[in-house]
Amino acid sequence: MGEAVIGYAEMPADFRYADVFWRGKPRHGKFDDFRRKHPPMPPARWAKIYAPFDALAGLDNELKKKQVVYSERRSLSDGEKEELDRRLSFLYSLISGREHGSAALPAVTVTYFEPCTDECSEWFGTGGTYARIEGTVTRINPEHSRCIVIRSSGGDRILPLEDVTSIDISGDSLTE
Repeated sequence: MGEAVIGYAEMPADFRYADVFWRGKPRHGKFDDFRRKHPPMPPARWAKIYAPFDALAGLDNELKKKQVVYSERRSLSDGEKEELDRRLSFLYSLISGREHGSAALPAVTVTYFEPCTDECSEWFGTGGTYARIEGTVTRINPEHSRCIVIRSSGGDRILPLEDVTSIDISGDSLTE
């Protein structure tokens, strides 16, 4: 017997099932009794049968977490902070001036920092990703809870103001 490879590793010399490996897959004639009683199963059906026995349940989710590219939180310049404050106060005046839903809620695109929540990542507690959300502003509380509430197709999202890096207001210009 020569060198054999199982998957990506060489077969150990004391491998229990070496004889089964060397015999190979059983072959049946096209018209023998076994093949008529047990026709070959299509690969998609065969894979479906064994799917519940996945020994590595949750592996796909963990691999997706590792594919996220994290970065450090960047500091906003003074000009960016002033522009963000100006847009927040504009939105706050629009929302506080609304009379029981008579005016439309302002549509915005908010860019914010989302901290890394993967405890196994080296970026946990120090880094994160920048994300964007589009929707309408339903509430701004600049003093007490320091948050902004954005209503989007995925539901309401509460964002802390210290995580918000930019706000684009669609349809309205900021004139003071």
